[in-house]
Amino acid sequence: MNENTQAWLDSLDAEQRRKAEGIIAVAKGLGLDDPEGWARGDMSTHGGALAGHVIARMIRRHADDWPPDWLECIAEGTDDGNPVWDAGEEAARRLLACGAEPADITAFARCCKHEAVSWVLWVVGTGFDFEAPERAPHWELIECDPDGNPTGRSLSLHVRDLVGDIYGYQR
Repeated sequence: MNENTQAWLDSLDAEQRRKAEGIIAVAKGLGLDDPEGWARGDMSTHGGALAGHVIARMIRRHADDWPPDWLECIAEGTDDGNPVWDAGEEAARRLLACGAEPADITAFARCCKHEAVSWVLWVVGTGFDFEAPERAPHWELIECDPDGNPTGRSLSLHVRDLVGDIYGYQR
């Protein structure tokens, strides 16, 4: 810990310092660069930076959790009657029959997934539907402490930041 961080921690009251040290410990446990910077960001008036990173980390873990034979499984079909899956299965079979390389199909599928995740994060982070009637409900993503208690802090999902987290780019 550098001198500036120590001075910042010393300037906090006991409860705020405990929170900051907890955030630093979690950021270190997640293997993040500059855990003290994450704590400063999370302790700012906006807050929720670390929780946003944890969301992005989970999305990345599941979004990239494809078995090596994913394309063959899709092309074989599930015959479950889901029109989206049925269309995707048929498209995969046609692409493979045309000689498309599985690696190219995978790269394109990841690009589509990236776009879909970006839009979902944008919608969740926006908090309202621009085209809804004036009195339509809005939504807010609230941070919870490790025990599941709401902290009262809203998460601000900045898509351009989280997309980098999701796909492993450095911010």
